[in-house]
Amino acid sequence: MNIEEVYKNKLCTGCGTCVGTCPNNAIKLIKDEFFGLYKPKIYKKKCKHCGLCLKICPGWKINVNNNLLGDYLEIYTGKSINKNLQKCASSGGVVTQLLISLLEDKIISGALVTKMDGLESQSFIARTKKEIISAMGSKYCPVSANIALKEILYSKKGEKFAVVGLPCHIQGIRNYEEISLELKRKIILHLGLFCSRCPSYFATEFLLEKLKIKKEQVKKINYRKGYNLVVELKDGTQKTISYRTYWDSDFKYLIPWRCMMCYDRVNELSDISFGDSWEDKSTLLIVRNQKAVNIIKNAKDIELNKLSLSEAMKLLEKPLIFKKTNLKARLFFMKLIGRKIPFYNEELLSPQKYAYLESLMLLLKMSFVSLKRYFKNWFHFLSY
Repeated sequence: MNIEEVYKNKLCTGCGTCVGTCPNNAIKLIKDEFFGLYKPKIYKKKCKHCGLCLKICPGWKINVNNNLLGDYLEIYTGKSINKNLQKCASSGGVVTQLLISLLEDKIISGALVTKMDGLESQSFIARTKKEIISAMGSKYCPVSANIALKEILYSKKGEKFAVVGLPCHIQGIRNYEEISLELKRKIILHLGLFCSRCPSYFATEFLLEKLKIKKEQVKKINYRKGYNLVVELKDGTQKTISYRTYWDSDFKYLIPWRCMMCYDRVNELSDISFGDSWEDKSTLLIVRNQKAVNIIKNAKDIELNKLSLSEAMKLLEKPLIFKKTNLKARLFFMKLIGRKIPFYNEELLSPQKYAYLESLMLLLKMSFVSLKRYFKNWFHFLSY
């Protein structure tokens, strides 16, 4: 088995860890136009069959923590005091403000972040305030952030970095840090984003069609400027649609099956997890160790408000039950139709009674919406 088999079995998260750490540069991620995802391609002449890519892959082997929030010390809501950052951020601007503070105080040399380049994501190492700000905001499309690990691995001696990623990115980095002490020394802070699912590029195509926009007209897309999606066109005009309008449509069903096998809603392996509190446009923070507590409390230009566990669970209980408690119900139907599932090192939680019916309806809806999109793209390809 190799990393290509992980993709064929629909277990690949597209995180890019295999590409960013392969010692022989034998792996490349290419865009799978038929499925709207990134897939790994192995250059067999370069591959030495070392097995590293499989050992660190977060797609097919998962370490489970059955505590709903994972391990943590403190929970906050917070905001950047910079009004411009607040305005442009998805929620609160705390991640951007924290990275700027760490960079200006020379605690880090740079940060692994992701920005949009046209309609595709681009992950890179930001070394200036301007570059960090360019990566602000949510990206509701495939992101292969860990490709940029190569730059961290080959950076100058003594340089330190923060990384920002979804749960699969952070899991991949943690897996490699168990093997590479050099990477572990260089990455001093893991900033994890909450994730319910990561839509394919088909979802973005769906949005553009809804707004009657052609791909070639797009200059820039911002999936979450506050609570709106904003598409900037090359002619200087903008088109906007509210977050709730597009998220409660076919958009949220155009996702990889692998996302529905994930238990990690709140990025449990990060040092600090960040998500939208959906209240007063602030950021929800779960701080998971003492080093992270010290960093966030000493960061400049961030307002913090401490929350109790009960207050946090009012915001998180429903998505956590869906993602983690009821995962076993989704896996039941996937195994029933012959889907491969990841290896979980612990017994999963027992689902709620209604979870099986809910899971069946969700997977049927995903299948219907995805098939409709595949056929549409296929007929477009044939006509072209």
